[in-house]
Amino acid sequence: MRKYIFGFITVIAFAACTTGEEHTATTALSKDGSFFNGSWTYRSLLNDTAWQMDFDSLEFAAAIIDLKTTGKDSLTGLIYWAQHPYQGLKLSGKWYYQDTVACYMLTGIGDSSLGTPGWQYEYQGYLVPHWSFGVNQATVLAGSVARAKPHSGEPAGVVASTYMVRRGM
Repeated sequence: MRKYIFGFITVIAFAACTTGEEHTATTALSKDGSFFNGSWTYRSLLNDTAWQMDFDSLEFAAAIIDLKTTGKDSLTGLIYWAQHPYQGLKLSGKWYYQDTVACYMLTGIGDSSLGTPGWQYEYQGYLVPHWSFGVNQATVLAGSVARAKPHSGEPAGVVASTYMVRRGM
């Protein structure tokens, strides 16, 4: 079942880039960006084309992200990993609309208080629209992450697909 979940989310993410009546824009509900506020379950997967690859080996990260809008178009927050809850990155960035799609760009910076000095990651994505006929749809942010600086023997430039699901509201 798990191996099909990310494929399903990819299909939903593609829907944000199409026009038609199959889905409705969630962004129409709140033009002030307040839909970003809150806690999100974060997952990222490596973009390997080998379909036979074990799904668990594609995991890049699992985390909790707390986001808050500040000012007219800014976002701040914190990401901390499920495997190491005392490690994390401070997040800052912007949110904006591209046509009717709400988008975000974040930079995650590590420091010694979070056990991640010298780390830097870049995140970008958008709010996935809801289907008009969907049932019990979650609020989801989909996008990608790139390691901007090398750390812990890992190279810069690694890119993974991401999705975040809003935690209880």
